[in-house]
Amino acid sequence: MFVVINADDLGLHPAVTRAVEELAGRGRLTSASLLVNGPCAGDAGRLAGLGIGLHLNLLRGVPLGPPSETSTFTGADGVMLGRYAALFSRYLRGALDLGQVRLEWARQIERALEMGIALTHLDSEKHIHAWPGLWDAAVDLARQYRISWVRRPMDRIRPLRADKGAWRARILNVFCRASRRVAAPPASADAVCGLADQGAKLRPECLIHAADSGDSVLEVACHPGLPASGDPALDPSYGKTRVASLWREDFDALSLPDWSAALQKISAELTHFGRIDPVTRRRIE
Repeated sequence: MFVVINADDLGLHPAVTRAVEELAGRGRLTSASLLVNGPCAGDAGRLAGLGIGLHLNLLRGVPLGPPSETSTFTGADGVMLGRYAALFSRYLRGALDLGQVRLEWARQIERALEMGIALTHLDSEKHIHAWPGLWDAAVDLARQYRISWVRRPMDRIRPLRADKGAWRARILNVFCRASRRVAAPPASADAVCGLADQGAKLRPECLIHAADSGDSVLEVACHPGLPASGDPALDPSYGKTRVASLWREDFDALSLPDWSAALQKISAELTHFGRIDPVTRRRIE
């Protein structure tokens, strides 16, 4: 079995880059997903050895496309809405143009490729690509640009859990079940940890619980950050976000020594998506 530990939101803030570098150096992080319209997107070029994917974005910051092609997911100021509920409302009302979505995501992929990044996977801010209809767009773009893996955010939740994290993950599971599961490529991990359990709850035993004997690939999604004095404030165009409050908690959780024992317990090898064949789900030699 392979395990990919992936940091979302690379490019958002120097604290994220700092945490990714530190955890990768400790052998606790193998992968990251880049916000190409983030203020620190250029930092991705110095992260040698990691698998770098694209964090598809419809929610935060300034889009790459012109106003005429982004109007259904931006406000009057041309900035993305910054609020999940506002974007989801447009989606439910049929006011989110999927053609515009596809154009913006294609521009984001092309921007990453222009930066010299060999994209190993796609996922998205707030897992918006899992919404029915948007999932098809993400899969089609992965095929068009020969990106071999797309996150399917399915977490394995204990039936009796009733906390906020569990309900968040269950909603994502409903979205995933409503969308077609495609034959590889692109492929998806068998399950994703870190959807229900974030911050201090993201512990090694979550990986043990999620693992199933039939699994070949598991993903751990996380949001580590390592703030330092002198860091800038989060860009206000990114709207209100919970990740800054999770940064240090995720970093500390991933720093726990028990992750190595958890990997051994489930007989898993830590790697990134660029080293796994999407068809055979075996190591690429």
